[in-house]
Amino acid sequence: MARNKVKSLIVERNGVDIDEQEEVNILIDYLQAAGLSLPQDVYIIEGATDPSVGAGQEGGIGSFYLRNIGECWIKVGVLDTDWVMLPRDASEVPFDDTSVTFVAADVQEALEAIDSKVGISASPGFSFGGSGNIVSGTWLLRPGQVPSNKAGVNVGLYNAELVQISTGTENEDTYSLEVYQHDGDEINLTLITTVNVTASRKEVINVTAGTTLARDKHIAIKISSGSAKNIGVDLQITGSSAP
Repeated sequence: MARNKVKSLIVERNGVDIDEQEEVNILIDYLQAAGLSLPQDVYIIEGATDPSVGAGQEGGIGSFYLRNIGECWIKVGVLDTDWVMLPRDASEVPFDDTSVTFVAADVQEALEAIDSKVGISASPGFSFGGSGNIVSGTWLLRPGQVPSNKAGVNVGLYNAELVQISTGTENEDTYSLEVYQHDGDEINLTLITTVNVTASRKEVINVTAGTTLARDKHIAIKISSGSAKNIGVDLQITGSSAP
């Protein structure tokens, strides 16, 4: 009658024989030897429950937990509940909006806000100026050397708001600027705001919050008092690119 035979098993780890009394996990040792190595207390685990609540889920720091609803978690601490879910898209990545001018709780909201909330200051830009000595009652020119009361810079943004006015002059001048909107050739000319500059070559003036601008209307600027030599004025306007 045939007899079953058991051959002796010699186990090595990193070229060193393992003591026969040492607990051996053949699968882990094989994965380490094959180049799919994970530390012995780091696991890839599958489950159905939230590993960060209740009793949690055992695993070394760096372990992965694949939840069967499409979530991937990583172990970040020593407690069995120290699991953090990895984001699946930008809406699951928190965003700190304390240092920006829009409200967003996550990266997706921030991207959408950046896409729709536009700051305009570059070409074609909201820029105006005049060369020589510009006296009270003079309308500044828009790009193209056109008087802004005749054809100003048109506002194409929705929910537009004037937030800042920057000025620069050759001399330390004192003057007042009036910002208007109109429909071209001073039709329906409406004063939006007035700012003052005193004995300065450059100023950055924050406009009162809520200074709104109508869409599809020209912007024009006039020196209403004082005078300025070789002046440039730039407006910063925010608004939405879509309704």
